[in-house]
Amino acid sequence: MFFKRRSKSKQAENSVEVTQQDQLQPKVPEEETDTVAEQQLEPAAPDETKETPPVEPASQTEPASEEPEPEIGSIRTETTEKLLAKIETYQKELFEAKAARDENRKMVTNRQFTLLLGGVSTCRKVPGIPGHPGYDNLFLTKDENQQKMIRDHLRKMYGVVDKESLEKTWRFLFTSGAEYEDFLHFWSGTPSFELNKLNPKAKEIFLKAKAYAENFRPIVGEKGFFAWDINETITLYRTACSAGIITPQEFWERTQQLVRFAIARYHSWEEYAVSLLCGATYFMFRQDKMQETMLENFLNININMVQFLFGPQGKWTTAMWPERLN
Repeated sequence: MFFKRRSKSKQAENSVEVTQQDQLQPKVPEEETDTVAEQQLEPAAPDETKETPPVEPASQTEPASEEPEPEIGSIRTETTEKLLAKIETYQKELFEAKAARDENRKMVTNRQFTLLLGGVSTCRKVPGIPGHPGYDNLFLTKDENQQKMIRDHLRKMYGVVDKESLEKTWRFLFTSGAEYEDFLHFWSGTPSFELNKLNPKAKEIFLKAKAYAENFRPIVGEKGFFAWDINETITLYRTACSAGIITPQEFWERTQQLVRFAIARYHSWEEYAVSLLCGATYFMFRQDKMQETMLENFLNININMVQFLFGPQGKWTTAMWPERLN
């Protein structure tokens, strides 16, 4: 179902080995406001033979309204055109070189693959974690000063202080994929909820978000924006594990459904990367109250990190995308 309106804040972080530009991260407000719908993204283990989005089934919502959906103009500005062209150009470059990469790719372990799904957000520096933590193991420390720095970071940037707030945060923030699924239902003429049940402000938010997301439809199709949510959620869990909020066992258990869903939905790192970049742009559009002031910088930062992962010896270059968990 559709979303709760997010708020934003800015943190100047340097991306390890990738960029020295400001890295933007959101902070969950202490009180959620402007509730549009009750249900949020919850990744369920998908059927091995069918791609099933981790959202509540439409049958559990109220029947769709028979009244026609209000029209809203296309949100396709000069800035948006520029961003779409940049993503499409990079998409073409990625897939032109895919065959050469596939020849040399090697299988990785389930745990390595899990960490690689959070590859982009792992490039951001986190206070208390020295350097880039890599994609082979979790960063664990008993150093109280390091743990305090990591906990302070989670509290300031996300409002995460314990397991309960950790769950609340990712369900509140990382819903771009679920939102796109709602839009798909409306575009296909089978709305997943009754639009007229929303209050005027919520309806306006929904229609503007849908209009902007439609710009990316020719690029991502039905794959949507889930890659962005998966990337962010895995690294949020990983940081919480480093802070001692959850145990390593809890990390692997909590991320397994996300991993299974990623394998069912995407078939290559190239597909995953394009979905992630489109999702990142849409996410920042929503974070910035549907403005475009931060979009180009944010997209450039994330493209830089994706390029790092697709470098000559980059982890997305050398790792095979599995058909199933080993």
